[in-house]
Amino acid sequence: MGDKKEIKELISFLHKNDKPEVYSGSIDAKEPMRFMNRLVEIGHEAVPYLIDELKEYKKEGEERHYPEYIIKILGEIGDIRALDILSKLVNDKIALWDVDITTKSIAKIGREVVPFYLKKIKKTPSEEEILHALWVFEGLEEKDSDALKFAKEILQQYKNFDIKQFAIEVIGIHGSQKEVKILDKYMESDDEDLKDIAKNALKNILKDNPAKIRDILTKHKIIGSQRCESFGRKIGQEFNSLAFRYSQKEKFHGGNASELNEIIREYFIKKVLIKSLYELNNFGKDEGLISQKNQDKILDVWRELYREQEQHIKLYSDVISIFDSFHINIISQSKETHSFKGIYPIPKTIFKKIKDLFQDKGFETSQVDYNHFFHMSYHIIARKNNEKGCIVYLTKTEGKRIWADIRLEITGKEWSSQEIKDIQNLFWHQFDDLKNLV
Repeated sequence: MGDKKEIKELISFLHKNDKPEVYSGSIDAKEPMRFMNRLVEIGHEAVPYLIDELKEYKKEGEERHYPEYIIKILGEIGDIRALDILSKLVNDKIALWDVDITTKSIAKIGREVVPFYLKKIKKTPSEEEILHALWVFEGLEEKDSDALKFAKEILQQYKNFDIKQFAIEVIGIHGSQKEVKILDKYMESDDEDLKDIAKNALKNILKDNPAKIRDILTKHKIIGSQRCESFGRKIGQEFNSLAFRYSQKEKFHGGNASELNEIIREYFIKKVLIKSLYELNNFGKDEGLISQKNQDKILDVWRELYREQEQHIKLYSDVISIFDSFHINIISQSKETHSFKGIYPIPKTIFKKIKDLFQDKGFETSQVDYNHFFHMSYHIIARKNNEKGCIVYLTKTEGKRIWADIRLEITGKEWSSQEIKDIQNLFWHQFDDLKNLV
């Protein structure tokens, strides 16, 4: 139990992250768990006050953190009175939280939400409202025949991919073996994503009949010899690619080369592990040899590797982009190329001149040389504390015998506009004695 004064005071503490320091990113938002847990303990008595706070948020129309906490609290309490306001927040355009936080909270209210949404859609049968209903029905813990009937009807009536996806998922959660025929049809889809969703729905329905699911997966060649051969080729290609990276002669040399080469090695190994682990998990799952508990463990490892890789890329995107430009985007402050006559093949004095300039400014520099069959190309990378960087690319000018292109790219977030101008002027000033074509 809690009195009105305590409830209002607890709600005020939910606003603790709604301040400029959090919005600017200088400090992280932290869930006020102690106050949230106390409001959940108070329960139904707190619901009207929590609803009023959400209505106030809707009226203000400003980005805020506290509605997310209230939505979670209302989900834990599970009071049907919160359904109306929660349903209005499912697709909140200014929300700072993921949409599934709201749909999961609504689903926790229970099967009472089904007639509410069916009535709402009958009144306003928009694709958006249909999606909202399917999102919620997917999260219900108890099976509901009306939710199942709705999903089956929607699956037949709509072509929208998201609607089809969620309708299939709802059928997989609320259906029985009677729905196998419907889902089996989507196992023949040309869309691999839709096929995968149907496969998972079938597995959920047939979890107590592994022989039946194996028959279906074998029929659609999802398991069996062809899948093994395909899987083997895919994994083989990944490790052949990694072996090629190990054998590459084009590696950094000079300066902090050993550190940069280790960064590249780590990136490509993790890239292969992330892809292979995900494929292995799917393979074992399809063959029925990995329990749900162990699937979750493998996916936890996969997610951790993925997070580590994201952080690795964030710190060293400029370095990695030299070797994997197709997959890595860097923060580029400026990019400028000039063509110079009479410096191809590029003399060693040019490399020294460029490296000396950056080293004098406190940058660490290293170089990579590429042999492109008929000509050489070079990257010089200059970095300072993972915050500022410059990449210089030197190569033969296309269609000109003794000309070379030199490109200066400035990377990283920590540059001021004046610093960018200064480094550009210093860099290009080195080549004032050479005739150039811009």
